[in-house]
This record gives sequence, C-alpha cells and structure tokens, in this order.
Amino acid sequence: MNQGSESSQTETLENRVERLEYSVLSTQSILKNLLLSSTKQQLTLERIEDRLEKHDHRMDQMDQRMDKMEQRMDKMEQRMDKMDKKIDVNQQENRERFDQLELLIRQHFPKN
Repeated sequence: MNQGSESSQTETLENRVERLEYSVLSTQSILKNLLLSSTKQQLTLERIEDRLEKHDHRMDQMDQRMDKMEQRMDKMEQRMDKMDKKIDVNQQENRERFDQLELLIRQHFPKN
C-alpha cells in the first residue's frame, strides 16, 4: 500500500509540477506580450512627441516670420505716413503758389 500511495503522490506531484510549469509559461507569455505592448506604446509616444516637437519648431518659425512681416509693415506704414505728410505740405505749398499767381494775374489785368 505504501507503493500505491507513493505512486499516487508522485502522480499528484507531477500533475502539480505540470500545472505550475504551464502557469509559469502562461505568465511568461503574458509578461512578454505586456512588454511588447508597452514597448510599442512607448515607440508610438516617442513618435508623437517627435511630431509635436517638429510642429512646435514650425510654429516658432512661423511666429518669427510673422514678427518680421509685422516689422516690415510697420516700416512701410511709417514711410506712407511720411509720404502723406510730404504730399500734404506740397499741396499746401501749391495752393499758396496758385493763390499768389491768381492774385498777381488779377493785379495785372484790371476788371472790365
């Protein structure tokens, strides 16, 4: 009877070892899949971060360009203001000359 119980204990131990081996293999497989999944997610996140960095860099470049354009526009507005003032002064001078000429003409030609 000892041999029979030893035999059944051996089978029971073998079954338990097999279940544990299967459990270990399953756990290893799950861990491997989790690791792969985590690695893929990390790579995806890195790609997204790289893209965001590139977009940020492009936005910075665009901001710089816009700043330069605004500066140019400001300079052009200043030039236009100066030209407007100069035109106003010239027009006023021309009116004054015209008025002087008109006065001279009236003085030289008496009324009929």
